[in-house]
Amino acid sequence: QAGVEKDRLIRHHRIALDLLTLAPAERERLIQQARDTVERWRREQLSSRDYVDRWAALLALPVQQLAREMVSDADGWGTALRQNSPWVGLHA
Repeated sequence: QAGVEKDRLIRHHRIALDLLTLAPAERERLIQQARDTVERWRREQLSSRDYVDRWAALLALPVQQLAREMVSDADGWGTALRQNSPWVGLHA
């Protein structure tokens, strides 16, 4: 299990780096795709409200803070959020 979480953390570090280095239009496209995924979770009840609300709040942050938070402990939710992530297909 620790290895799986390490892989998820590495993947989210790569996504965070993308968010910090991509051109603004590409960065916004990626963030909007993640927001759309979270909204679909909400609409179709595909994920618990805890994940939906926490990811929605993260995706509303300024990009530097979003990048930092998605690879952090996130108030004890980091591992769980990375397990149920809206960053579909990125660095998979």
